Amino acid sequence: MRFFNFKRKKNIHLTAGAKGDLAFSEEADAAVKGVFEGELRIRGNLTVEKEASVRGRIIAENVFVKGKVCADVQAVESVELFRGAELRGDVKASSLIIQKGARFWGASAIMTQPAEGKKQETSMTPEETAQFLEIDVNTLLQLAETKKIPALRRDNGSWAFDRVDLERWIVENGVVKTGSLPAPVPASQAE
Repeated sequence: MRFFNFKRKKNIHLTAGAKGDLAFSEEADAAVKGVFEGELRIRGNLTVEKEASVRGRIIAENVFVKGKVCADVQAVESVELFRGAELRGDVKASSLIIQKGARFWGASAIMTQPAEGKKQETSMTPEETAQFLEIDVNTLLQLAETKKIPALRRDNGSWAFDRVDLERWIVENGVVKTGSLPAPVPASQAE
């Protein structure tokens, strides 16, 4: 007799109103059924249900909008707006599907999918990030500690960096990689 161990993806339902930034470190699908204000970072699919609304920023593999979204949306794969949905914000995804009766106000940028249908991994280690930004690892970690650069502190104390967040940060701050990153604050002056 053979036993199979199927790993089920976790499902998260946000039914109450909430504010803040929410990032899931594990793969999970999420559904917003209430009102959420802030940044949602999902390593899976995100559905904004019909009576729900999200205001802020969304990053996920796939985003399905049935309700109202006033946020910039980034998806590794696709963003789909269903009949009656509203999205106000910029979309960056491999595909954008707008059903008849949905409304979209904003700009869209289509990203290319990696070869062989592999999902694009945007998470980088400190070493990869330092190389990407053309700085040394110690400087990078000081910038992360002083919150001068987008970074995520994991439960085990290590740092993770998202290439997409870093690219956005570079554009928003007019940063030229070599030699113009903000200077880290000495530990004695940090908050």
